[in-house]
Amino acid sequence: MHSIPEDRAAPAVSEFALLRSRLRNHDCGRVLDLGCGDGRFLRLLASACRRYSRITAVDPDKDALDEGRRAALPRGVRFVQAAGELLPFSDSVFETVALADALHHVRDPLRVLRELRRVVAPGGLVIVSEVLRVAESNAEATAVRLHHFKARVDARTGIRHRRTVSPAELQQLVSAVFADDEVRVYRGSPPAAPAAEQGRYAHARRLRRYLRALRHDPRYPILRAVAETLAGRVALTGYTPAPRGVIFVRKRPQRFYSR
Repeated sequence: MHSIPEDRAAPAVSEFALLRSRLRNHDCGRVLDLGCGDGRFLRLLASACRRYSRITAVDPDKDALDEGRRAALPRGVRFVQAAGELLPFSDSVFETVALADALHHVRDPLRVLRELRRVVAPGGLVIVSEVLRVAESNAEATAVRLHHFKARVDARTGIRHRRTVSPAELQQLVSAVFADDEVRVYRGSPPAAPAAEQGRYAHARRLRRYLRALRHDPRYPILRAVAETLAGRVALTGYTPAPRGVIFVRKRPQRFYSR
């Protein structure tokens, strides 16, 4: 793996700016967005690509796909319900594949990354974008705690949701799969949080709604108290999403040998 470590001295830039910079000289061709959800990252990707021929959006959850279909997405997006651990595609059929905000939701992150490498063509680009377990301010630390609380709640309702990864953990996962490829690692600045998410009462309402599924759970009183504490923390520190790790992998072209 030819890894280019992130430059801590350079200011972090937005996820979209990183995509636009890396994709401006790349023909995105056939694009795969795995874990498409509501289409947030897919919209960024389509806007940043200089050109592409087709976009396939994949998610294991039917409700997520339905939400994506209702979103304002580029025309001609093909939606496929499938698990990332076993993609229903042949080898090397995409020029660009992406996985955003999904590693902490999958059962086997290494297997998912191996599937991405399998379906991307030699010389193609793999993009992994993931929120990090780092905080450079109290407001970002609050966001990390909120995310971990939601992961805790989801886990009790049977939804696969783990804590966020550290920069080292993210690079370790990628390095384990893309050992022969060129890897570039960047720190993306967090998006601005909407003003509506800055208030204590707004967060308290959202967290109470999040807990509704557990209202008969024996740990509900404890979780409700944690939620109220987190809402109070939002009032004290504000709320800013944590930085992102954005990794670009160029799959090694095939080598042909003659005898």
